[in-house]
Amino acid sequence: MNCQEVHQLIIAYIDGEVASSERTLIQAHLARCEPCRRELAALSAIQSRISWSLKDKAAQASPSPQAWSRLQVRLAEQEHPAAPWPLTWLKRIAPDVGPISHLLQGGMTMKKGLAFATLMALMIALGT
Repeated sequence: MNCQEVHQLIIAYIDGEVASSERTLIQAHLARCEPCRRELAALSAIQSRISWSLKDKAAQASPSPQAWSRLQVRLAEQEHPAAPWPLTWLKRIAPDVGPISHLLQGGMTMKKGLAFATLMALMIALGT
């Protein structure tokens, strides 16, 4: 491997993102090339300073009350996603089918195809 090839891969090398075969070739080149070792040392130092600075900033950061509130709403939505539209519609027109809608929403293990077929059968039975 020559200096130009090492130069193209050096950031990936620092980040541990090169294949083991490339890593071996880069290390062999670095063992015999002082300018590339200096470049590696300089880039590694810069990366360390940037990483430390970002970690320091992140440790001191805190979201605004509005941002925190929006985050909590999004997390709650992910924990309890809205029911798919057919189930919402079914609950409105037939509130007594709670156990069935629970089954369709995954309250019990059920294949998606069977759940859809059950929903369609209910819709036909209800005359819609």
